[in-house]
Amino acid sequence: MKPYLIFDYDGVIADSKEAWFYSFKKTLENLGHNNIDVGDFLKHAGPKTEATIESFLPQKDKHRAHEGKEIIDKIVAKEGVEKMRLCSNVKETLVELKKLGYKMSLLTNSDSAFVYPGLKKFGLDKEIWDFVITADDPFPTKEKAIAFIAASNQISASGCVYIADRAGDVKVARNAGTKMIAISNETAWETENRMKEANPDIIVKDLSELPAALEKLFKQA
Repeated sequence: MKPYLIFDYDGVIADSKEAWFYSFKKTLENLGHNNIDVGDFLKHAGPKTEATIESFLPQKDKHRAHEGKEIIDKIVAKEGVEKMRLCSNVKETLVELKKLGYKMSLLTNSDSAFVYPGLKKFGLDKEIWDFVITADDPFPTKEKAIAFIAASNQISASGCVYIADRAGDVKVARNAGTKMIAISNETAWETENRMKEANPDIIVKDLSELPAALEKLFKQA
């Protein structure tokens, strides 16, 4: 039986660092703050959007994080999606995996206002995914979402592979009991050194390497 594949979105499917930095910067400016640079943004990004906005706000304004979430959803849905690009070899690889009989879902802390228009823009909104789970769905953690996906397919989490690009995602995979294949390249949100330190099961440079990596991973198992 083939493993079930669960994909992260940002840095794996969507080349989105520029889009998200622009959107966060505009949102914070709307809230009266201009205290964000790219380095700080990359350090804070990863949790759900509202929590990330809150992390940039001073204590007296942290209660405005929900307001910031409403602002950023409007920005990412239009300007963010316009700035977003597809990571290399994504569509071809997903089509190949589908033909090989793999089942796939998408799991991300990005907002639905950003994810669904992006998938439509890239022609990946139909017949690829069993589930698309975003920050706006009722799962408190990615681990809970992985458990839901596994249960819905009547498999154990050990029969799943999480494909993502951040060191924190390695911890998610371990907590959930899944295998982990990491993407490490210029569109990923993690440095190569940090990803190596996190020690995922396999690191690939491009999504086109995924079919061979999956075969290797499950031959070792």
